[in-house]
Amino acid sequence: MAHFLRRYPFPRVVTPELNNTPSLVTFDAVAATPGSAGNAASMTWTHTVGSSANCLLVVLDLAYGSYQSPTPLSATANGTAMNLLSNIYWGPGNNWYPWLAVFGLLNPPTGSVSIVANFAATGLYVSQQSQSISYKNVSAFGQVVTTTSYSVIHSISAPSAPGNLLFNAFGTNLGPSSGGSPGYISSYSQNSRANIIFGYQNGDGLALGDSPGTGGPTTFTIQTSTTNTIAGGVIVPLLHS
Repeated sequence: MAHFLRRYPFPRVVTPELNNTPSLVTFDAVAATPGSAGNAASMTWTHTVGSSANCLLVVLDLAYGSYQSPTPLSATANGTAMNLLSNIYWGPGNNWYPWLAVFGLLNPPTGSVSIVANFAATGLYVSQQSQSISYKNVSAFGQVVTTTSYSVIHSISAPSAPGNLLFNAFGTNLGPSSGGSPGYISSYSQNSRANIIFGYQNGDGLALGDSPGTGGPTTFTIQTSTTNTIAGGVIVPLLHS
């Protein structure tokens, strides 16, 4: 007797495609009213961190009337200590002694966040300005790059990778001998997030911005309102999650 095998079709197994697309680091918010004070040892302000943001940065621009270190430096977000990522001295200029410090915190509190920055202050005048900024989809901080310069045009560069984002801050100082000329930053080559004039005779400027990763080096360039300008710059790479 002949036997016949009946062939049954195998069920089709569908394997879902893996999504390897990185979550791009994107901008969330800057503080609506940044911190500012004169001849004090602390600043307090509020930053609204979005519900999907997971990175908070704080920048301090301090100009002293005589040379001194701003340490001990600290910053907190709703009482949580932030990490000091960079602290550079970029003077002197016109009898002012400026410092630029950057703090960072991953997975910060969200919503309305109270930020407190503390630093050394003396009886001599100290000009202070701060700003905070938050981002989404950040897993880590990369290698920080810093620079100091004396010119009308100031630049800083760092390598970048697609999906990541480079955060930049520039501080400028004209000082009192500028005769009251504003220390504003008149142009910024990347995405500008804040541009603040402050200090004695409006002689100081603070600019914050960012640029998405391109796979090659990225350059941030500013131009100031006068040739008599010293500047300090920092780049903090924000690595995607």
